[in-house]
Amino acid sequence: MTSKTDHLGRDAETPVQLPLGAWWRVLRRTYAEAKADNLGLISAGASFYAFLALVPTLAALVLVYGLAVSPRTLAEHMTVITEFVPSDSADLIRDQLRAAIAAGDGRTGLGFVLALGLALFGATKGTGAIMTATNIVYEQVETRGLVRLHLTRLALTLAMVALAVGAIGLAVGTAAATETIGAGRPVLSALITAMFWLVTAGVVVVGIGCLYRFAPDRADARWQWLTPGTLLASGGVLVATLGFSLYSAHVGKFSATYGALGAVVALLTWLYFAAYVVLLGAERNAELEHQTARD
Repeated sequence: MTSKTDHLGRDAETPVQLPLGAWWRVLRRTYAEAKADNLGLISAGASFYAFLALVPTLAALVLVYGLAVSPRTLAEHMTVITEFVPSDSADLIRDQLRAAIAAGDGRTGLGFVLALGLALFGATKGTGAIMTATNIVYEQVETRGLVRLHLTRLALTLAMVALAVGAIGLAVGTAAATETIGAGRPVLSALITAMFWLVTAGVVVVGIGCLYRFAPDRADARWQWLTPGTLLASGGVLVATLGFSLYSAHVGKFSATYGALGAVVALLTWLYFAAYVVLLGAERNAELEHQTARD
């Protein structure tokens, strides 16, 4: 028999209209569904495919960003990426960036197009894994045709590369502004840094929101119903990145346990945490939509 609490918030048009009782039920179902979907195992699979897609993604990023700057400037700017990953993984990514920059240096015309196409094709493997994972979370069966499916993967990959290029440019601009405008002005320098992290958080929110909107094969959800899970996932990614960096820097070194494989294990672990919180946010959104009849 259906209880009255099952109908809490059925007429809500936005998440803020849901009563507290409905939110409690959403949280309980989110926890239950995360266990039922084996979210940890799915996250491990998604992180593995993301790791395999890392090199071609960096190659695509280098080729696109290199259209606007010289090879020397490109090498300097690309090192910004290592500031957003755990210290144990920074050297690994730095080495891959150097290889990608060397491989892409001087490519023009048809060679550039082919290199970018191959890089994007490899990068879409990671995007495809996330799309499959979100289908599982939203309990959807993939019905998109082969062409549409690959076009969706490519579009999402291009969007993520574009957001990454924008974030790198923002980081470089912030560093330049701090050195010039903020020099000798600690308050202004702190304000510039705070604005950078605020905008970076906004970029993460937009990226995750686009994943929730377009990755699963489902009816298009309204953006307001995607917002709670997006904020949860975005905050989780930022907190997990900061916490993991502090842990690897001050508590435990992966290289002490895994030796030469320490950087790889650290990167996989970080990708696992990021994938888990992103999929957990999707679980939350799915249960929010089950609570209302409006979306």
